[in-house]
Amino acid sequence: MKTPCSPSRTPAEKIIDAASTIISKAGFAAATVRAVCERAEIASSKMYQTIGNIDQVMHVVAVYEWRRYVADQKEAHSPVSSLYDAIETLIRYGLEHTGLYLAATKPREGVVSELWSLQQEYLMERVRAVAKTGRLRVGEEQAVEVIQPFCAGMIVTCAHETSRPVNASWLSQQVVRPLLRPEEPGTIANQKAPAFASGLRANLGEVSVLSVGEQALLAELLQRIASS
Repeated sequence: MKTPCSPSRTPAEKIIDAASTIISKAGFAAATVRAVCERAEIASSKMYQTIGNIDQVMHVVAVYEWRRYVADQKEAHSPVSSLYDAIETLIRYGLEHTGLYLAATKPREGVVSELWSLQQEYLMERVRAVAKTGRLRVGEEQAVEVIQPFCAGMIVTCAHETSRPVNASWLSQQVVRPLLRPEEPGTIANQKAPAFASGLRANLGEVSVLSVGEQALLAELLQRIASS
C-alpha cells in the first residue's frame, strides 16, 4: 500500500524524496518522470515547473544524497588522516550512488555541476588543514586538481565489475604521498620554500596587519611559490 505524501512538504521535497526512494529501492534507471511523479503524487508539469526535467531532478537528488552522506562523517585524528578519509568518502559515495554521480558530474561545456563543486570544496577544506601544518609540498588548488580527478577515475574504474582495483586505499596513498612532506620534527627555518609558502598561505586568515589587497597579493605570490 502506498503511503501518501505529507501535505506539509513542498513539491520540491516530495519530488526529491520520491526520486531518492525509487533509486534506493529499484535502481537509478527506475527513476523515470512517470515513476517519480506517481510516487510524489504530483503532475509531471508540476515537476518541470518546480525543478525541471528528469536530468535536473537527478542533479538535485545527487546533491541531496551527498549532503546526507557527509553529514555524519567523523573527523579523523589528524589532518592527513582526514584527507585520506575524504578521498575514500568521495569514492564510496560514487560507488554507492553510481548512476547519480555519473549523471551529476557528466562534463558539460562551460558548466561545473553543483555536486562537483561541493566535493571540490569538501576536499579543499581537508587539503587546507594539511597545508596549515606545513606538510603540503604544493599549492592547495594544485593538490585538489590532482586528488579530485583521481577520485572520479576510481569511481568510473570500480564501477566496471571487471576492473575493480584490489586496494583503493593503497592507490590513494600513492597519489597523495608525493604531495606531502614527510612527518618529521623541525622548525620553519629548515622547511623547503614551497612547503613553507603553502603553510603560510593556508594561515593568512589569521593575519590582521595587512589590508585586503595586500593579503590578496601575498596569497597569489605564496601560491606561485608553493606550486613551484
